Amino acid sequence: MKVLLKQPVNGLFLKDSTHWTGSYAEALDFKTTPAAMDYSRIHGFTGASIVLAFANAGYDLELKNCC
Repeated sequence: MKVLLKQPVNGLFLKDSTHWTGSYAEALDFKTTPAAMDYSRIHGFTGASIVLAFANAGYDLELKNCC
């Protein structure tokens, strides 16, 4: 499982500190939900979503507006 940050407006995932991507594979994996929440709060990503991305995309879970 990967823990990703997603922009609500355009649906892109954080790739690194200054870039965003549309690909799960290229997205930064925070490993834990608290780590993603802390990063989002520190960097001012208000309204961001956290996506729990599983190997089988059918099980993915998006936590909207949690940051």
